[in-house]
Amino acid sequence: MRKFISGFVILLMAVLVTAPFILGIFIQKKYPTLLSFYNLRDDVEVNVVDYQRNWFSSDVTLKVIVKNDDDLQETLKSLHAATTRFPPRYQFMVQQHIQHGPLIYWDSQHFPSIFGLAAIRNNVILSEDARNLLTALGIDEIKELSQYDFITYRGNYFNQIDLIIGKIQWVDRAIGPLYLQFGLHQFSVQSIENLLNTYKKMMKQGQVYQGQLRKKLFSLLPGMIHAGSAIELNQFDLTMPNGKIHMSAIIGWPYYHFVAPANLFEALQFANANAVIHVSKSLLNDIIILLENQKITMDAAKLQLNAFLKQGYIIDDGQDYTSSFRWTNGKLIVNGRVVQ
Repeated sequence: MRKFISGFVILLMAVLVTAPFILGIFIQKKYPTLLSFYNLRDDVEVNVVDYQRNWFSSDVTLKVIVKNDDDLQETLKSLHAATTRFPPRYQFMVQQHIQHGPLIYWDSQHFPSIFGLAAIRNNVILSEDARNLLTALGIDEIKELSQYDFITYRGNYFNQIDLIIGKIQWVDRAIGPLYLQFGLHQFSVQSIENLLNTYKKMMKQGQVYQGQLRKKLFSLLPGMIHAGSAIELNQFDLTMPNGKIHMSAIIGWPYYHFVAPANLFEALQFANANAVIHVSKSLLNDIIILLENQKITMDAAKLQLNAFLKQGYIIDDGQDYTSSFRWTNGKLIVNGRVVQ
């Protein structure tokens, strides 16, 4: 028995030591396939500046070039920005740290398990030109922009994006900071790869008109969903001059009694969703007016707010107004009441 245990421990240690090296070679071999998808676009170019493969992890530096195309020019004009002072292309760097499985030991708080095929941390480093462009678009003081990817041995994909913006120029006022955390959980890697390959094939064949591309991609989306798949807005916290907004939400598919959806409609029908919103009382009137394109007065906004309170769509919660939403079994429930 003692020999068996000793042999098992030695075998386990051998796997933990040799597997990361083998997986590192496999990941590096597959890496160009991933980049080929991004480089299909005429307005985006992604190149590998450096790829350092080590035994337990790899470090990759990417250069991303975004061209100043007609769509961007029109956006800048709508914001009354002088388009002539911006260069024809922008670039930023992405620093990737790739952990080779089977044991994930760094940044484990961002990943669903310590065991997996690979875990990737992406940090975006903006150039001065890119920062100037974001400032023209009203986005300033980006304090953090990180992305985490995780792939399991069963072929499931997890993703998390963390974004912190210090200040945003919106309409005629400065708002911020903004804290955003968004994630995807347990989606099929193989189905994602099929979707990307279909996109690449149709782009090469020029089948991008009359909605063919959108229709084809939408038909493939349900295949990405597995039992336990979920889309999460873990955190949305925004500070504005008159108050704060906090929101969290999740749309997911159950582990048990899961039925694979045949189309996008069934995917939405079979899903369960929950959302919670907290808005400062001092801010809600401003939001109502803004959503109505400033065509209503403050008195009218208060009347609309009182109507929502009476109907139970909004709850008075001290300093805030709150609402909770739940979608289950094809029914919408707001603050515990079924909406007919």
